[in-house]
Amino acid sequence: MDSGDGGHRGRGVGRAAQVGAEDESDLGFGAGVAVVQASADVPGFRFGPAAEGQVEAAGPEVSTGARGRYWFADGTYLTVDATIGVATIPGAPTAVGTGPTIGFGGLTAGLGF
Repeated sequence: MDSGDGGHRGRGVGRAAQVGAEDESDLGFGAGVAVVQASADVPGFRFGPAAEGQVEAAGPEVSTGARGRYWFADGTYLTVDATIGVATIPGAPTAVGTGPTIGFGGLTAGLGF
């Protein structure tokens, strides 16, 4: 059973700008659908206000992020991806007890070779 799941579905990302040399960094934006749920998922999206007893809700989300690849040794690099965004989910107060505006963020880092 999920508790307050804020997963994304149907999210698209497009390149907004290039920064740095040799395409090693870029900025992006995203738009899609965010979902919150308090228990087992029901297929499909439930947009708009939630009915009493409803355990999931969906709404639009937008995000922006930056990612880059930074070489620090011959053939080895660090890759970093940072994203922030906000979703507006009118049914969230009834479905999971939060406000209708929900912020989110993420940071991922890794090594490549």
